[in-house]
Amino acid sequence: MIRKLFFDNPNGQSFHYALYTPPEFDGSTPMPLVIFMHGWGEKGKEDGSELDLVFTHGYLKYAGARDYPFMIAAPQCPSGKIWWAFTESLNAWLDHLTASFSVDPRRVALTGLSMGGYASWLWAECYPERFRAIVPVCGGGIPVGAQALVSMPVWAFHGDSDTTVPPQESLKMVSCLNSKGGSAKLTLYPGCGHNSWEQAYQDEALIAWLAEQTK
Repeated sequence: MIRKLFFDNPNGQSFHYALYTPPEFDGSTPMPLVIFMHGWGEKGKEDGSELDLVFTHGYLKYAGARDYPFMIAAPQCPSGKIWWAFTESLNAWLDHLTASFSVDPRRVALTGLSMGGYASWLWAECYPERFRAIVPVCGGGIPVGAQALVSMPVWAFHGDSDTTVPPQESLKMVSCLNSKGGSAKLTLYPGCGHNSWEQAYQDEALIAWLAEQTK
């Protein structure tokens, strides 16, 4: 089931989001959650009339044709804004999801592409205690903050021919993290440009990896 919902935040940014729940979900047993952060091109009007843009890429694109072993929540960044401008509002939204939809707080993973890939790195660097694993796709972060992710499972993806977000953005994050004692891994797709998400989000090994991670 996919629902289109609205997070009304009186203390910060409000936004619309899509929520996928597996067929077996009945609310009686806490389930793992994967948060998907979209890219620059999928931002939408604050009235929610363009929420369908969050289905353009990522797991929700394929949710009608297959089932996933976790819930998927995809917030929409309002037009004219960027993800990292309202991280506290995203934290409040995650609290709301955990309280309202029987989310297992030990099994919340974070992923995103392009602008959302940057958001995945940065949100996790600022609040590592909130996530069990992260999967940044064609994004980048702040290498000096990588120390916060040393104990977190990280799997990054990038196209080695990406000219929009150079693969060095992922390489420097993974290298810095691992130099501090982390065990992050990076998959580089040969000859792939910016759309590395098309391969990453159809990777069955990644889906299984996300499902098995527990904090």
